[in-house]
Amino acid sequence: LITPIESNELHCLRLTDGALVWKRPRADALYAACVYGGNVILVGKQQTTALKLTDGNEVWKTPMPEATAHPSGRGFLSENFY
Repeated sequence: LITPIESNELHCLRLTDGALVWKRPRADALYAACVYGGNVILVGKQQTTALKLTDGNEVWKTPMPEATAHPSGRGFLSENFY
């Protein structure tokens, strides 16, 4: 998974040969948090989203609580929790 600085898209590349598997707009995603259960978890300014690694389709989306601040820092995946 890459997010080139010159692009506003998230690109999924095949590890074996670097071929593009899929790409889609990052929207408000700030960073790719982790990969879990075959999904990439994206943390955005207003929501957290999971995309399938196989095709980039959205699996689920969870809005952030109403707040004045955006997510900050980085988390880590431990068993079933991020």
